[in-house]
Amino acid sequence: MAFLFTMGCGVGAIMQVLLVAVQNIVPHDDLGAATSASNFFRSLGQTFGSAVMGVVFTARLDHYLPRLVPGGDKLDIEALIEAPTQIGAIEPESVRDGIVESFANAIADVYWWAIPVTALAVVLAMLVPEYRLREKAAIGN
Repeated sequence: MAFLFTMGCGVGAIMQVLLVAVQNIVPHDDLGAATSASNFFRSLGQTFGSAVMGVVFTARLDHYLPRLVPGGDKLDIEALIEAPTQIGAIEPESVRDGIVESFANAIADVYWWAIPVTALAVVLAMLVPEYRLREKAAIGN
């Protein structure tokens, strides 16, 4: 939960700041194009990031299941990911607990893998030059 809270605070705080920075730097005539391009590339990045982190999650799940679940190398991982509610019905309890622990560890690993990416993003954000905010709107040139 701490990882989710930290990520939510970081992402929530930065979204509008980046949009205002983009809108401030472009000429008024290009404001719509800049706003839509910013949103497009944000969506593209989220899609790419979700795909990469999904691969990391599946790879880490492949790593943990054989180690934490008796017979885990024979489990259908795709079926577990698609219908996680079926995990509660798995017997014996040691298998079910191993599966739950494998999922928890794999999710935690996704966040650990995201830390260097986030650090790189912070460094790149610090390299963005500073521009003063406009003091008046350019409406009705």
